[in-house]
Amino acid sequence: MEEDKDSNVNSFRKWSLAMAESVDAWRLFPRALVGLYGVMVAMLANWFLHLETFNKTQCASDVLNTLLSKGIPLDKAQQVACTVVEVVGGPTTAQTAFVTAVIGLSTAIFAFYVNTGKDWSKVLTPWNFGKTKAEVSAAKILVETKLPTKAEDPKPPIG
Repeated sequence: MEEDKDSNVNSFRKWSLAMAESVDAWRLFPRALVGLYGVMVAMLANWFLHLETFNKTQCASDVLNTLLSKGIPLDKAQQVACTVVEVVGGPTTAQTAFVTAVIGLSTAIFAFYVNTGKDWSKVLTPWNFGKTKAEVSAAKILVETKLPTKAEDPKPPIG
């Protein structure tokens, strides 16, 4: 009975370690967070680009009346007699700073995502590959063996 319990615990341990390693290898959470951050940046940029502005105009009433009395259409008369005094709305300084900070932070978040994670070239685990400890240490030796790089390869003579 005790052996069955140990084998169940061992099999559960192997399964949970394999699942943890798979989730770590697939990098599900970092990818999801980077993806959600990208969606947030896109929504923020869309909001920022669609902030409405309104033009406050002031019309010279005597010029407008004169043009209308001569039979000029209202829209044409307003183009001549009215001027923009102030632009109201649009992004404020605080909104611009907020958008700049959030979008600027995206480079740091992406760099953090790219530069983190496990170095899988040097780690082999027996629960994931079903190998014995001797096979794993032999595999580690093979992985850690330095292979010549292109810079170390002797160049053939020219000519």
